[in-house]
Amino acid sequence: MTLRQFLKVTVILALGMYGLWGAFDIRRLWLFDGANLLFHEAGHVLFSFLGEFVGIMGGTFLQLAIPAGLAVAFFRKRQIYSACVMLFWYGENYFGIAHYIQDARSQVLPLIGGEIHDWGYILERLHLLPYDQGIGGAVWCMGLMTILAAVCGGVYFSKKE
Repeated sequence: MTLRQFLKVTVILALGMYGLWGAFDIRRLWLFDGANLLFHEAGHVLFSFLGEFVGIMGGTFLQLAIPAGLAVAFFRKRQIYSACVMLFWYGENYFGIAHYIQDARSQVLPLIGGEIHDWGYILERLHLLPYDQGIGGAVWCMGLMTILAAVCGGVYFSKKE
């Protein structure tokens, strides 16, 4: 194993440990917080012209679309390890989103970008508010599976590139 490969494996494993550590306590996930919040709030503005519902959904959509788009861009350039790092970022987002969804009924989380609780509004409009805990749990599981896939792929492809 070359030094470069060793460093790549070390970085992706460190990201994986960070992600798993934060999966069980959202306050531990600080690395991408600023970018996640920026893209989330920008998504509200960007999609607001399509109506209130889409504008509110746009926050979560853009928050996920940016790392997903970067992962696809790296993948298309055959930079698979870098795509795995972006996939990690994509998956890490799910933990914050799950936390936000599970707060939909209680609404105790502080709001930053406005007075509407995105997921409280979304789930109420879709008549799914009573299921906020289950939906949030499913989203959390998607994040965990995505992170595990990103780490496994990153370890595997760090040796191939």
